[in-house]
Amino acid sequence: MQLCNATMWATKLLASATICVALWACAPTAAPEVLPVERADIQLRVTNDNWADAKIYVVAGGSLQRVGTVISMRRDAPVRLPQGLVSATRDCILVVELIGSRARYVSPRLVLTPGETIDLRISNSLQLSHVSIW
Repeated sequence: MQLCNATMWATKLLASATICVALWACAPTAAPEVLPVERADIQLRVTNDNWADAKIYVVAGGSLQRVGTVISMRRDAPVRLPQGLVSATRDCILVVELIGSRARYVSPRLVLTPGETIDLRISNSLQLSHVSIW
């Protein structure tokens, strides 16, 4: 009877030790490396199909900031919006003013995520201008 109890005790001890060694071997040796996240810029691409040059503004957080001028009948290279301008509120409105005119286009409110591109198309009939985000 004592031999049977000793064998059972040794078997349980061996099984426990095996489980502990297996768990220790599977445990990670070091914490995973955390890579710094780069803040992705928000880009604005403007196509001006209007006969007039246009000034482009961004309204964010209650402030109006001019981000550029687009020559008529032209597509300009993407403009990076200032990070501090949009990052605090994550939403903005684009305003287009034609040079030499009182005409103005105001976009709907845009909710942005870092890394997105805003595509603004200024139409010859300013009311038909539109914005898309991708």
